[in-house]
Amino acid sequence: MQDSTSDQDDRSAFYLDVLRELVAQPTAPFHEERVAARIGQWLREWDIPFAVDAYGNIVARHQRGAPCRPLVLMAHMDHPAFTIGAAGGPDGAHFTAALEGGVPARAFAREVPVRIYPRRGGARARGITGRIIGYLLGAGPRDVELHITVDDATSIGDIARGDFGVWDLPLFEVRDSVIHARVIDDLAGCAAILLALHAAAGAGWPTDVYGVFTRAEEVGLVGARAALEGGALPREGIIVSLEASKELPGARQGDGPVIRVGDRATTFSERAELVLKAAAERLGSNIWHPSRPATTAVQRQLMNGGQCEGSAAVRLGYQATGLAFPLGNYHNVSADASTATTLVPETIHVRDYVTGVALLREAARLMPELPDLATQEGSQDGRYAAHVARLAASAHIIRSIVDSR
Repeated sequence: MQDSTSDQDDRSAFYLDVLRELVAQPTAPFHEERVAARIGQWLREWDIPFAVDAYGNIVARHQRGAPCRPLVLMAHMDHPAFTIGAAGGPDGAHFTAALEGGVPARAFAREVPVRIYPRRGGARARGITGRIIGYLLGAGPRDVELHITVDDATSIGDIARGDFGVWDLPLFEVRDSVIHARVIDDLAGCAAILLALHAAAGAGWPTDVYGVFTRAEEVGLVGARAALEGGALPREGIIVSLEASKELPGARQGDGPVIRVGDRATTFSERAELVLKAAAERLGSNIWHPSRPATTAVQRQLMNGGQCEGSAAVRLGYQATGLAFPLGNYHNVSADASTATTLVPETIHVRDYVTGVALLREAARLMPELPDLATQEGSQDGRYAAHVARLAASAHIIRSIVDSR
């Protein structure tokens, strides 16, 4: 039975509420503690077991019923930002800071408002506002020193080396069915995993699904690799890397979430992708069988705008695939060259996000059926099983022709 319109609306509102609250938490590579704290609160409220590994990654799991192949959903808790270095700097700067993550240096050619989160003092919760007034480019494109002044000179003493800061942008807004937020990459992925776990645990589905919330992805997939190498994740698990990934031709906002064939560095596993295609079909997509009519929009594309945690999984021998939300203003860099500001909120379409959550829920639910899906018509194994007997039966014709010459 399909959900009623009111049920669907209530569910979508809940999905947006979770995302809204999560993106309100400031985050940076190596400074994901506020996002992690909120994720931990939800997991406890929903009675979903979890642990924190030796690297600070959160690993949650819902397992019930007969053993089945695990589904491992993975997303990162960080976003490009900066870490405070030394006091002082050129042109009257109060501090220098190191850029953490892939934002081009040209984005700092104009002043950028920032908010610094000290580890001590009364401003720890609200942050201290300031501005990036310049930068110095080092040997590599990501080796960028930022020069920062704070708005209130009396707060300088509260800031210390190792504190982090973020771009001071609007936190969350929905306009014309598009979500605008300071951080979507990859807190939208984290929110989607939380909601899939919430559905599985709340309904008591007989399945095995992990939620892995990683750290320091923006500086080289560091947390994901540590988690995958650390032994806490099952080698037989199917890894699904969740990302808000740069919008590309064939992966457009509003046309549905994207089953990710690969990223800039790696092509992924068809066997793993089968799970997402089967889940999409159950939602009404024709991504698996294009000749059928579609009632739900899902896309499939090689997303080569960046590298994701699926690459780390493939390199370490896991079967992996990905699901992406087409992202506007990737890493907060404005896609509109005419804008007066260079760093702006990121965007995703509400429909892509809501459908993506529904697809993950369905993928978690169908994992016990995975052996049957692998031989279903339309899969490579299914097509092989349907035709290999005919191939053998006709082999004598080829043999007789070849042997007679």
